[in-house]
Amino acid sequence: MSTSGVEGYELSTDPDRLDVDLVHHRLKRVMLSTLDAHEVYSKVGFVPFPHPENLMLLNPAQCSDAPQN
Repeated sequence: MSTSGVEGYELSTDPDRLDVDLVHHRLKRVMLSTLDAHEVYSKVGFVPFPHPENLMLLNPAQCSDAPQN
């Protein structure tokens, strides 16, 4: 099983494929945002972020110097 990602990327939820996919891409960590699939992803090893208060988000489109359309 897999879920569609952004811009054509896919993340397999098959536990036998997940590690192979991560090694192939040389990823050390993967962060995931989901509204309702916590149980699905916990089965393949995802855990809640230990300190969510340390995370910040930047939306470049909302920066003061972003190009205006």
